[in-house]
Amino acid sequence: KRSSPISGILLFDTKGNERSGYATSDVYGEVFLALDSEKGQESLFLVNPGGGGHLSVYDNSGNFARLGVLRGQPTLELKRKGETVFQKP
Repeated sequence: KRSSPISGILLFDTKGNERSGYATSDVYGEVFLALDSEKGQESLFLVNPGGGGHLSVYDNSGNFARLGVLRGQPTLELKRKGETVFQKP
């Protein structure tokens, strides 16, 4: 399920599962590369239209790591089973 429409390239495996996408958001203008498992999205590299972006890696258990630059400031966020264990700033 997609939160908003996109334009770009989608890759599917032999079972018909979407496994990757290189696209732009039709609504917000970000460009992104996503890599998916059979269960869902596992990593995302996203760049905002006005600059800045992030690299996120996660799993279906609520574990998450994001490294990025937002509003001219570096950011780092780590979650374990949905609970934030580290966040800067």
